[in-house]
Parts: sequence; structure tokens; C-alpha cells
Amino acid sequence: MFCEQGIGTGVQISGGHAEYMVAYADATMLLPDGLDYEQAAPLFCAGYTVWSGLRWAEPQPGERLAVVGIGGLGHLAVQYAKAAGFTTIAISHSADKDKLVRELGADEIVRDGKGLAAVGGADVILGTSNSVDAMADSIPGLRPDGRLVLMGFENKPLAVHPGDLITVFASLEPAERSRILVRSATNRRIGKSPSNERDLLPRRDHQGLRARRRRQSALSCGDHDQQLIFLCARQCITIV
Repeated sequence: MFCEQGIGTGVQISGGHAEYMVAYADATMLLPDGLDYEQAAPLFCAGYTVWSGLRWAEPQPGERLAVVGIGGLGHLAVQYAKAAGFTTIAISHSADKDKLVRELGADEIVRDGKGLAAVGGADVILGTSNSVDAMADSIPGLRPDGRLVLMGFENKPLAVHPGDLITVFASLEPAERSRILVRSATNRRIGKSPSNERDLLPRRDHQGLRARRRRQSALSCGDHDQQLIFLCARQCITIV
């Protein structure tokens, strides 16, 4: 994704749905024993997308997570957030999915950002919907210093109402401590393509960057992200 001349299966080259295909060896890995191809396939696409977004949000112990859109991405995001120990809130307009959402581990189900605010709000919102309007509509439910991470995609601009920003900014003093940081799972802040990790952090956090790298994350599960993904595939993840 970050290569100037990147080659992606299903985009620049074909064969992703074939029984056998040619691939670069350094872009492949062996599946652990006991993990079926049917379980692994979604985890390396939707699964890693939402895991990447969850990592970029940097949730801390005690924070609340919300997931917008309970579909191919969102049904895994709910499970990851709950398995990591966070209070998890699903934002879904589809009442017929409520039973499934509860089974996946959601603590609360709301319909929009106002509903999210009514149940206490969220420190992190994982935007997994294919509706930009639904993701923008969730912003009123962000707590001060909240983070909206975009992973779903629709080919239209993300419209953010200034009133939503003002409301969040005004809820804590000084204002610098209250911010909405809009990130995408592809490591880009909206309107800017940072050249390094520092560009993704508020200026006040630059001095603590090294300390945060050393600090054990609330999501730490070993040296490789795949270890957690494989663990969840075996023990706690439902693919629908």
C-alpha cells in the first residue's frame, strides 16, 4: 500500500480467487496447524484492516470503543475490541442484526452518534461502515480527546459539522487536551500524508514518543500481530 509502484492482488494483478496463484514469497506466510483456509482468508483482509485501525487508535485501559457498521469489517472489530478487554458499543442502523451483535460481544447497541453520547460516549470510534454519512454521524458520540479511525470506504467526502467539533472541544479545558484526531487505517491523517510517525501525533506528545514505544501496550500480544489474529481465529472469532 505504501510503495510508489505497489502491486496488489485483485487490483493490479489477477488471481486472488483462483485455487492456485503466483505470489511474492516475502508477502506470504505459513498458516498454523489447525487454522482452516476459510477462517484465515477473511482475517488477512478484513481482520488485519480492523486490527490495524485498533492499534492506530491506541486505546488505553478503561477506555470505551464503538464500532460503526456491523458488516464484513465491523463484526470482527466488535470481537477484537471485546477480546482486548474494552467496553464495546455497536452503532448499527440494522435492528435485525441486534441478536448477532450481542452474540459477538457488544455491551451496548445504539443507532447513531446521539445514541452513543446518551450511553456515555466512546473514546475510540472504529469506522467500518461503507457509509461516510454513518461514520460522520457518529462523531457527536466521541468523548473529549476522542479518536475516529476510518476503515470503511465510500467514494464521497467525509463531511464533519463544525458544531460537533466545537461541542467536543468545549468539554475540557484547556482546549489543547480536547481534540478529535481523525486517522485512517492506512496511516494517513485526513488532508495530509505524513512522512513518519511523528506527523501522526499531537505536538505535545512528541517528547513521549520513545517512552510510549517502550511502554507495553494494552493490546500487546507478542512480537507479531499475526499471533493474536491466529489466536482469535482459533478461540474467539466468528466469521459471518
